[in-house]
Amino acid sequence: MTSTKVLEIRNVSKRFGTTQAVDNVTFSVGKGEITALLGPSGCGKTTTLRLIAGFETPDTGDLLIEGQNIAGLRPYERSVGLLFQDYALFPHMTVAENVGYGLRFRDMSAREASKRVDEMLALVKLSDFGSRRPFQLSGGEQQRVALARALAINPTLVLLDEPLSALDAKLRQELRIEIKEILARVGATTIIVTHDQEEALGIAERVIVMNRGVIEQEGSPTEIYLRPDNRFVAEFIGRSNMLEGTIITHDLGRARFSGSGVELIVPSDRMSMGTLWACIRPERIAVFDASAVAAQQQTYDNVLSGTVVDSAPLAADIHLLVQLASQQRIAIVEKNLGQPVRTRGASVLLCFNAEDCLVVTS
Repeated sequence: MTSTKVLEIRNVSKRFGTTQAVDNVTFSVGKGEITALLGPSGCGKTTTLRLIAGFETPDTGDLLIEGQNIAGLRPYERSVGLLFQDYALFPHMTVAENVGYGLRFRDMSAREASKRVDEMLALVKLSDFGSRRPFQLSGGEQQRVALARALAINPTLVLLDEPLSALDAKLRQELRIEIKEILARVGATTIIVTHDQEEALGIAERVIVMNRGVIEQEGSPTEIYLRPDNRFVAEFIGRSNMLEGTIITHDLGRARFSGSGVELIVPSDRMSMGTLWACIRPERIAVFDASAVAAQQQTYDNVLSGTVVDSAPLAADIHLLVQLASQQRIAIVEKNLGQPVRTRGASVLLCFNAEDCLVVTS
């Protein structure tokens, strides 16, 4: 992928009254790249999108598309295609008219516009739906029409605002794959704004995690998940068991972590003074009957004893909740391979290695 920067955000801030919605944010998006702005409600991601689209004006900082400062341009002057959260289709127009709406304001003949609409409908697999009205479509079909409309103007940048939030879980999963394929096919430089981590990790090549108006971390989905920079990112991305404590000794790339009623062997590559958090992902923990203690102590760096307080088989996975003697509760996700479901009250061992622990700061 080329490193050409299509979008550059430089030290951008935006305040609404006493609320600092975006605080000195800087990032860029390369040509053809799909980037997700991910974070909880109120983190600043939607305000950032509205600043890029031209619906808000930054208090400070620069916004550039292909090197041009766009701060003074109206939304329709920015070569940006936008897919709204509620799709915003015109109910009195046909599907074809909706897709071609933005082409009215381009220097394009009626024949060229009609051909472009046909191309976009074919791209989203709705070639036979051009004469229908939005109310005659399912939610997923409406979403694809809105995407076709955003792409029809051949924008320099595509902005997707919570594009799958109005759909049910199964349809979200299907369309997540479809959207990614469509965007890749046309080589669209894209920013997707979402609070849904599966949506961000499943569609984007790069993820920017925001919180309270600032960027907490940015990187590939794998980097964000496996190497979170701090406690917020570790807890927000995926499920995590977080144990508060300190490093008491370290040697040869490993350290001894003490806290939350346990001692663990952890990597020492991210040590710092003061309070730290050991993060263990639920799927990284192996579970054994308590009778296996001798063998497992020889195999794993960390072996914790506990009691099952809840067990729930959920399709392909089994979710366990185990309480340690310290009263700390640990979540575990096992693959459902048809094994007997562990009963409440069963004594178990939780086993994992040092590299399965992530040590992060607050």
